[in-house]
Amino acid sequence: MTPLHLPNHLTVQVSTHERTDNIEFNFQWNKPAHRLPFPEDIQDSMEEVVVHKNHLTLYLAKVIHLSKPNRVQILSKLQTNCTLQNDNLEKVCGPTPPENYRAYLQDGCTLVSNKKRDIHLALIETIWNLWI
Repeated sequence: MTPLHLPNHLTVQVSTHERTDNIEFNFQWNKPAHRLPFPEDIQDSMEEVVVHKNHLTLYLAKVIHLSKPNRVQILSKLQTNCTLQNDNLEKVCGPTPPENYRAYLQDGCTLVSNKKRDIHLALIETIWNLWI
């Protein structure tokens, strides 16, 4: 588990578990769900997220544990995946339809590119968007 100290006295313990075809992210917050800085419709589901395992989610599983992830590199990885042709995107998106997966990646690009938002919070929400 990696402790992350976020803005507004928010702390989260992050753990990742790699499985055969997916990655499980577990988040233990120091505040109740209704006080988390995420949209209301996802606040209650921010304790565990399972994503399809591919090169991008493996990368996100690695950088979420860094104390200062490189926003530019993360954005570059997300943008690279956004621009994949549909047949190549189908190979990495698992059970999610490619057009939906591309939309989730674009949402991730928007979150990560917002320099006013904490990079870890942006990563957590991006990972949540990629949930199977």
